Amino acid sequence: MGVRSDAVSSLIALLAAGTTFPARLVAGGFTDPPAGRVYYPWLTAADISANRPFALIENSEYDWSYVAGGSSNVLWPTISLSLVLADNDRNTGDFKASALDFAGFVDGVITELAAASGGDGQLSIVAMREVQPPQFTKPTDQDTDVATYWSTRWLLRCASVTVGE
Repeated sequence: MGVRSDAVSSLIALLAAGTTFPARLVAGGFTDPPAGRVYYPWLTAADISANRPFALIENSEYDWSYVAGGSSNVLWPTISLSLVLADNDRNTGDFKASALDFAGFVDGVITELAAASGGDGQLSIVAMREVQPPQFTKPTDQDTDVATYWSTRWLLRCASVTVGE
């Protein structure tokens, strides 16, 4: 497998192994394995609202950096992945409670990713940046997707999980 596929597989495993993402699925009434609710590289469904909550991993940047030091100099790959978290509105009619609920969900997922990163052969996340703050959306483009929902996007900069070990 390559750098990109290893990074994506590792990120899916990190999300599924945490407690926040699986707990959100259970609270939403889903019993399928958490890894099955992490999509890559896109999500297509007739009824998107039935697929929330979900995580979506999208490709972003991929580059090689020159690393000097020690007994050798190497080109080291790094990759950036875009992580989208989305969930239906859990507190309809109470915008403040809804915003805080989704923020708690996102904070839990990001905190768990930071804590697990780089440990025991896990994906080494070297930087995380929120590139789209939580947005509240009322879909109107599809008759089948009428549920209000929240989404956010994070950019995760990851070091290789395979090269240089």
